Amino acid sequence: MLHFAKWKVILVLVISIGGLLLALPNLVPASRLAGLPNWVPHKQINLGLDLQGGAHLLYQMDEKELLADWLKNLRGDVRDALRDEKIGYVGLQSSAGDRSVVVQIRETGDVEKALKRLRELSAPLSSNLFTGVSGRDIDLTSEDGGAIRLKVTEPGLANRISSAIESSIETVRRRIDAFGTTEPTIQRQGRDRIL
Repeated sequence: MLHFAKWKVILVLVISIGGLLLALPNLVPASRLAGLPNWVPHKQINLGLDLQGGAHLLYQMDEKELLADWLKNLRGDVRDALRDEKIGYVGLQSSAGDRSVVVQIRETGDVEKALKRLRELSAPLSSNLFTGVSGRDIDLTSEDGGAIRLKVTEPGLANRISSAIESSIETVRRRIDAFGTTEPTIQRQGRDRIL
């Protein structure tokens, strides 16, 4: 049979009673803490979100802002591409309503050269067995009078939204993991939401 020195048993009992006294305010509602004696601690432990029941957040991406940024960047890319090829243009306008950028080439002889250079701005969409998406993210059309329209396609926009959502999920996951939250559930919900 094990024998412990009497002072060790008393020390363990004193530490245990002290721990219970420090934990006592957590067992009592905050309204009753004022009625407890002054020698009992009155400070309660602040519970984190995981101990309070967690948090449920639903974020939605602003599709209009994404499209506006893309058109702004596309407009700048068109400007740079035409300047690199030394092709003169008169007007360069973007329209979020029809999701396009229209550029008016100054000389009609440069339209084919401009079309060839601007096709490089259009990227092919990756297709697989599940999505079935193929084509390009931007359609180029030549219009009367030397105008060229670069229009964002629906599959291109869906692909851009999907990439932005996946990037946002990884950013949210890194920020939550930095706080040490265990087993967070972060997932895509619908076309443009993160749960």
